[in-house]
Amino acid sequence: MNDAVQAGVTEEAEAKKTERRPKEPQASKKLRRKKYLFVYLMLLPAAINFAIFYLGINFNSFVMAFQKESAFTDTGVIYEFTLQNFRRLFLELKVASTDMHIGFMNTLKYFGSNLIITLPLSYLTAYFLYKKLWGYKFFRIIFFLPSIIPGLVYVRAFRATISVGGPLDSAWNAIFGSHIPSLLYNADTATWTVVFFCIWTGFGVNLLLYQGAMGRIPEDVIEAGKLDGVGWVREMFQIVTPMIWPTLSTTIILALSKVFTASGPILLFNEAGSALSFKMDTISYFIFRQTYDATTSLNYPAAISVFFTVVSLPFVLLVRWLFGKIDPEVSY
Repeated sequence: MNDAVQAGVTEEAEAKKTERRPKEPQASKKLRRKKYLFVYLMLLPAAINFAIFYLGINFNSFVMAFQKESAFTDTGVIYEFTLQNFRRLFLELKVASTDMHIGFMNTLKYFGSNLIITLPLSYLTAYFLYKKLWGYKFFRIIFFLPSIIPGLVYVRAFRATISVGGPLDSAWNAIFGSHIPSLLYNADTATWTVVFFCIWTGFGVNLLLYQGAMGRIPEDVIEAGKLDGVGWVREMFQIVTPMIWPTLSTTIILALSKVFTASGPILLFNEAGSALSFKMDTISYFIFRQTYDATTSLNYPAAISVFFTVVSLPFVLLVRWLFGKIDPEVSY
């Protein structure tokens, strides 16, 4: 009985609260609807672009990957279902002399250099600038300069520097009495030369991100570490790294997402008709060449794109999940 009375009193109190709660003015409702309408209208162009140029094109590529041209009629081309494009892909990946295999191996070189060299080098350089050692302002400009100057300018300057008769060759000849090999015209050194160029020009953006994150670390945290006798190495790994982990992990995920799309400025280094153009291939550049090859249908490059997307997507999602376990507060 008492429970029923108490429940009735509670319901009556809630009803009174509801009655006393002021109703939202009609003008406020209209203003809120206008705000939502404005937001939706701003998102509409991006949604249309995503639907047409991302979902539409990628779905079409997925369909084309399982097709081949079977007949030509007056009204167009007739396609039929096939796995021939994927069989060709797997076969070419096994043979070391094929352009597909060469492009795959070169892509791994670009990806590995970015993950193993560029990111750690960016982090160490950012820490050097963060500590404001001698000349840090000058080096900050020098390190970030390649990221803001057009790539064509740097490619031309780089080619002129390492070419026979250039500054590097002249200095080498003066010291050792011989000329340097033609790095860009040698099948064994061409790709690694472009990889070195990408390392030199590629860490400016990550450097800026790391430096900005380090600049937000409270000074009292660093001072407390110094009072505890923490040196530079321990400070970098035990204090700075955990404090900027969201930025650091994001750049790692972005680098990993390019596992099969990593590439250098191949078009700027390649020369039309050069015998080494295929030796410098990456997967992305190989797909580009196949797309514009009049003797090859679009179904084969579509199959390449679908295969490497399907392979890389679970890998990236797994890394995101692992990083989420390391720091659940960070949303990727």
